[in-house]
Order: sequence, then C-alpha cells, then structure tokens
Amino acid sequence: MNRKRIGGVLLALAVATAGAATAQQNGLVIGGTTYTKWLWGNQRVNGSVYNFTTVPGEGYGDNGQGSEVELLLSARLSKEVEVKGRLHSRFNQNFWTNFGGFGGRNPALEDPPAGGCTGGDCGEFDPRSNQYVKLRGVSVTLTPGYKWIDSATIGANDFGQFDPFVIGRLRYIDRDNASGLLFQGSGAGRKFTWDATRISLPRLFAGPNFTTGQFHAADAAYGFQTKFTPSSKFDFGFIANYNNDIEVDATDRNLDNGRDIRTRFRDTVIGGKFGFHPSSKIDVAGAIYHSSSASADDLAPASFFGLSGFSPVPAGKHDDES
Repeated sequence: MNRKRIGGVLLALAVATAGAATAQQNGLVIGGTTYTKWLWGNQRVNGSVYNFTTVPGEGYGDNGQGSEVELLLSARLSKEVEVKGRLHSRFNQNFWTNFGGFGGRNPALEDPPAGGCTGGDCGEFDPRSNQYVKLRGVSVTLTPGYKWIDSATIGANDFGQFDPFVIGRLRYIDRDNASGLLFQGSGAGRKFTWDATRISLPRLFAGPNFTTGQFHAADAAYGFQTKFTPSSKFDFGFIANYNNDIEVDATDRNLDNGRDIRTRFRDTVIGGKFGFHPSSKIDVAGAIYHSSSASADDLAPASFFGLSGFSPVPAGKHDDES
C-alpha cells in the first residue's frame, strides 16, 4: 500500500471518528427497521409491489418481492431542544428483480412513445424503481421552560392532540406527511391546558373536489383548544378551527404592488365539551359543535367529478350544529 492510499485511509478514519464524536456529543441516536414484502398472487400481475392503486400510470401487482428500510433519527441538543426525523425508502416498483433499479428503457428517447413505466421496465429512468429515499417525520420540539408555554413543535405531526370531530388524528399511512406549528401550554398545576396550531393543508384530497386549488402554498388550518379540570370528577373545554383555502385573484394583473387573493373555501368549527366522572363505573361526556362553510362557485364547482362523484367537503354555503 503506497503513502497516498495510506493517507486516504487515515483521512477516512479521522472523518468517521470525528462524526462519531459529534454524534455522541450531540446525543444523536440512530435506529431503524426493515420490511420485506413478498407477493405471490394468482392474478400474475407485476405492475408494482402492491395490489391496488388509483394513481394514473402507477400500475398494480400481486406478484414480486421488495424491501424497504427506515432510519429513525433523534437528537437531544439540550434540555430545551429535541430534533427528530425519518428516512424511509419506498416500495413502488423496487422489485428484487430490478437488481437495484439499473438499466431499463428511457421513455424520453422513444419515438413513438411506448407508454407508461410499469413493472420496473424503465429501471433507473423511472424514480419509482430506482430505490429512492423519502424524508419523513422531520420535527423540532422546543421546551424552553417558560411558565406561559410548555413546548413548541415545528414540523411533522399527526395532530392527535385535538378533537377528531374538529381536527382529527391523521391516518397511520399519513402520520408523517402533515406539518405545521404546534404550541402547548398549561397553568394552575396543569388543571388548565391549551393547544394552538397552524397546519399546512395538503394540496390533494382535503378541499372541494379533492384539492385545495392551484395556489396551495399559503393554505392552512388554524386550531385552538382549552381544557379545564378543576377536579378528577369534572372537566370542560372549548375548541375552534378555521380552514382557509385561498387562490390568486386572476383579475389582478398589476404585479407592481403584489397580487390580490380570493377565498376558494373557508370553514369554521367551534365546540364546547364537558365530562363528568363520579366513579369508575359511571362516566358522562357531552359536546356541542357549530360549523359554517362556504366556497366560491367559480373556483369550487358544485358538480364534483371526484373518484366517486362526491367531495370531502360540500360546495356552496352551509351552516349546521351537532
């Protein structure tokens, strides 16, 4: 082994040692899981490593084998700051038979085009079969130690702290996809608690016609709830939510002073709750809610053309109690 190579090895060892020292100093913890799916169905379809999809051109399959890996990252930078994140590979068309996703046809060079990429036949030219990794679940939690706030979470959250009738916990497969700001506090020996949040709305599936429109970057849901527990036998609380889906006003063509916006869809829900727990055998709870929603006819048409002819939210103006 020559000197240059020895120097390269020593440099690599020094970098690795420095990285390990940094990780130990900052309290970085790395964990993970791996999962392998084996499909052997009698439909004999190998479009992808799952049986059903509604994504155009995605394909589906009931045959094939594929693996995914998940890295869990967490670091306690100080007693006030904690960081979390996940790196997760994807199934899609990551068949074992792809041998890492190399090779395959290039649709951009085909004349005439041969159609979509299914079953991994486009290989490295299709991101669904080149074993890419998705960044998920990134969040930073601050616990500053102030009396007026317990914690602030920035980033991914399933938002299960709220009332499912107003802001529900995200389903399991989407638990890392939603992101926002969450502030939580308490007082009077934790007899009084509060939560406030701003959640960035997903551009798909959330609004009228399964979308929040073209200008989705500023769309958000705002929520606030309080709870007061004077004793172990009684509690009551208040919750409110406001969803704001906006679009750029197409009639405003003067770019020198910015662009005006219009409301595509807005929704307000307020509610009150109480609980009475006199004993371990008796538990009484009640809640009342009022909702008010409205959408612009030209931006959210009443005639939906979704997957089944319906929409997650009704078009027009509606008020109701429950």
